[in-house]
Amino acid sequence: MSNIRQIVVFFGMLLLFGACSQYDYTLRKPTVKFQTPSKKALSSMLRESNNKRYRWAEEGPHSFDCSGFVYYNYGSMNLWLPRRAIEQARYGKTIPMSQLRYGDLIFFDTRKYSRGKINHVGIYIGKNRFRHASSRKKRIITTSLNSAYYKKRVVVCKRVIPQKQYKKPFKIVAKAPKPVPIAKVEEIEEPILSEQNNSIYIDRPLIGVDETMTVEEIANKEPKEVPKEIATGSPESFISKPIVQEANSTKHTNLY
Repeated sequence: MSNIRQIVVFFGMLLLFGACSQYDYTLRKPTVKFQTPSKKALSSMLRESNNKRYRWAEEGPHSFDCSGFVYYNYGSMNLWLPRRAIEQARYGKTIPMSQLRYGDLIFFDTRKYSRGKINHVGIYIGKNRFRHASSRKKRIITTSLNSAYYKKRVVVCKRVIPQKQYKKPFKIVAKAPKPVPIAKVEEIEEPILSEQNNSIYIDRPLIGVDETMTVEEIANKEPKEVPKEIATGSPESFISKPIVQEANSTKHTNLY
């Protein structure tokens, strides 16, 4: 009996290795056809996949399995994802099914008894449909998400293609400060020339005075000097005394 068992095991191994020999496990990176991933680029790639065959462990360009189909199409747009579906699901932004957009990835558990473990992936193409390599149909097909079989087997949806394309990098531009309004400067009256002795009189001093004050306010703030007696012949007797005009009560000081 032991010899029979050995013979059975031997032929079993031959069958196993013979079956596996039909698959080529060499990972082939696709040629980059588009430098930036976009809806237009993906549409072009998906059109090329029409009538292509399903083949396990293949990633194109003539035959694919489900994750190889995703790997090939996104790699052709210069967006590199892992080769296996379970690893591809770890990338991108998780989104609900209600927010699916063209190019998003949908991951499924298609086992007989679904347990939420990913083993299949498809590319959403709008109108509640997705494109994928089907092992049942043995080719690339388009399937509706309204199908009860696939709808209840969705595990997670991912977005890996950027939704916005920026032609130029952002530039931070500093805002110019608002111009400071120029305060209105009160005009200073011209000096009054006396016709009698050509002396110059001013109504108020020009230095150290608040320009917003009126002449009357300045006059009220000026200290009132008490007249004092000046001895004849003293130096003070040679300084010109204030001149009082008869017609006007405003005091003027002789500068010369």
